[in-house]
Amino acid sequence: MNRLAMFSAVLALAAARQVICVRALLLGSALLLGGPRLVAQACDSFWLTVPTPAQGPGVHRILGLSGLEPGDAWAVGGYDDESGSQPLALHRTGETWEATVLPVMPPGFVMSSVDVAGAHDVWAVGGQGPAQAFHHDGVAWTLQELPPPGASTAGTGVSDVLALARDDVWAVGHDDLDLAGQLRTAVWHWDGAAWSVIPSPNVPDTSGGFRASALVSIAAAGPGALFAVGEWRLDDTWLPLAMRWDGATWTLLTLPASQADGDGRLRSVSARSAQDVWAVGLSRDTSAVVGGGYGRAFALHFDGTQWTEIPVEQPSQWDVNPLSAVLADEHGVLAVGTWENRSQGLDSLIVRYDGTGFVAIPSAGIPGDMQGSNELHDMARIGDETWTAGDGSGTFFDKKVPLVERLVDPCAASVAVAGTGTPGCAGPLEIGADSVPTVGNASLVLNLAGLPPSSAALALLGTAADAGGTLAAGYGVLVHIDLAATSFLLPIGLTSGPDGKAVLPLPIPDNPQLAGMSVVLQGFAQWASPCPPSSSGWCSTPALILTIAP
Repeated sequence: MNRLAMFSAVLALAAARQVICVRALLLGSALLLGGPRLVAQACDSFWLTVPTPAQGPGVHRILGLSGLEPGDAWAVGGYDDESGSQPLALHRTGETWEATVLPVMPPGFVMSSVDVAGAHDVWAVGGQGPAQAFHHDGVAWTLQELPPPGASTAGTGVSDVLALARDDVWAVGHDDLDLAGQLRTAVWHWDGAAWSVIPSPNVPDTSGGFRASALVSIAAAGPGALFAVGEWRLDDTWLPLAMRWDGATWTLLTLPASQADGDGRLRSVSARSAQDVWAVGLSRDTSAVVGGGYGRAFALHFDGTQWTEIPVEQPSQWDVNPLSAVLADEHGVLAVGTWENRSQGLDSLIVRYDGTGFVAIPSAGIPGDMQGSNELHDMARIGDETWTAGDGSGTFFDKKVPLVERLVDPCAASVAVAGTGTPGCAGPLEIGADSVPTVGNASLVLNLAGLPPSSAALALLGTAADAGGTLAAGYGVLVHIDLAATSFLLPIGLTSGPDGKAVLPLPIPDNPQLAGMSVVLQGFAQWASPCPPSSSGWCSTPALILTIAP
């Protein structure tokens, strides 16, 4: 009997109230008896490429990434068409990225950063003379020119935006006051009504040499505490720049240059607190472009008192390992960039702090012949996931396309919902768990709601989900367990209360072999009389996917 026929037989038995009631199910027993196809995953996280569409055949650049949830994320940058560079803002809803309509900008304009303050409150920045801010209210983008720190907007550039609240948004960049390349730092603030320039310091000019200062990144470190980083130039040497906001003024901080190279430029800052701040960038680079070009990886840490250089693994034999973004949170410290491989192509670079220094870890990238160009420019915590974004190509001759990756932890405990199910006479059915599925959690309970009151119901346990669902012929109900791929199909009898709710105890044994395994459960019930959309009276919950952590 194939599984579809088995499913039909189970539903037929349930309709006749002949399903054996398994109320004290030991989930571990079912999993370990699931057969050779059910194998626990190795508990090593890995990066997975997220399909992201290109906007045509031209070169693409993704420079900024932010989001509230994996199904509500933003990525900005630019792409090339026949008229030059165009700004790009992608919005991910559910599993799909779509390009949003932006105000018409002059050729060559690229968006450099995006940050989400809340639902329907998204900010992005970009532009070099003048600098522009964009706001999306959930419907459309509006354009707001940032006021110039000096008399003209011609030399103004903006690199990063930090959206803390609807009335508390910051942006950093630079201003070329004399249009001669002697840049000065620039900071802007949005108070809910207008943008204003906030005075920011520059490294004092005491030698009479050529000076330039620019800010590239800004991060929050707690209430009233901000950090911004960038670079300053003395003649032909670039040195790291950092400053701190105490709620009233910006103050320069003393930073060390790279011990190996005597210089350094910072591209990104991230803070877990005012006593735990991380910054990354590159050294051994003389590019005149703000943010630098290609050089050795460079990282610093601030403990609230002083900055210390942190060792970084340099995988490239050519000393091309620049870091572009850092993310420090309760999950650890990660940084991303690019590195030049032995074939002199560029591969995406991800490094993780292991307690003593940053070590390289595998990245997904765009597969190719090692002569492509893969670069990661930003990193963000989106919901409960870590994402990074940039651009890449598989070969030397390919045009660069958007590159987005997310970190997958196969053994992280998770509870996810797939599909919609089929509504019953009381509306959509619900299914959820009251705690996290971990090895040894003997008190895990599933809750179902929207069932026919005081009646028999059915839960099916499998190992593979089908978010789109399959319509069971003759029953008019969506099945979100993949009947072709599941290792087993186990029916569990339930009884709903007068309120249409039911509970299913699902204790997980203290067996390490269960770590990394996933199971899928879906509830089914039949009303006494048919109600749309099911002609048979059958209804179903969405599927609940449980991934068991150690």
